[in-house]
Amino acid sequence: MIITLIGMSNCGKSYWSKKLETIGFERICCDDEIEKKLGLKLNFSGARGIEAVARWMGQPYEPEAEKNQALYLALEKEVMTEIFQRLPSISHDFVIDTTGSIIYAGHEMCHQLKILTTTVHLKITDTMLEQMISRYFTDPKPLIWGDHFQPYPGENMDHALRRCYRALLHYRLMMYEKYATISIDCFRLQGEDISTHSFLDLIK
Repeated sequence: MIITLIGMSNCGKSYWSKKLETIGFERICCDDEIEKKLGLKLNFSGARGIEAVARWMGQPYEPEAEKNQALYLALEKEVMTEIFQRLPSISHDFVIDTTGSIIYAGHEMCHQLKILTTTVHLKITDTMLEQMISRYFTDPKPLIWGDHFQPYPGENMDHALRRCYRALLHYRLMMYEKYATISIDCFRLQGEDISTHSFLDLIK
């Protein structure tokens, strides 16, 4: 079985893909693969990890943000292309842990994921959505804004970020649903009795 996990940052993609790995799935983490490619291109030294990538990408109003986001997205497409090249030869259980920005890889790529794999949207609750909005400003993750950052004339940048970030998340929810084979509400996965095999049964 080939599974692709999609959804918001912190929705549980990495958690459940690692759980599936413990029962024999081969796992590929797109965040990790993008970071490796980014490090090679930029000769990163010192800080590593998603926090370092987030600092490098910056906020959408910063001078380098558009260029950095474009490079990140190009590398994401490169990683996905490499995965697609592998898929025809995969005959074992396999799980793809995507980034939250997979929807910006384009319709064709997302549609192919849905055709070639079982694409599982881990859908966050309204409470989790509000927590994400609060957390972004203290613990930012790499973020592709697309055309969703549109400040009003004279608007305070912090206010514009919060307003536009909320709109961005709602857009992403809609797009994850569009490309999902199945959606699983995250609240269904929060009980202690949800084992890895139970999670797999939900998908099947």
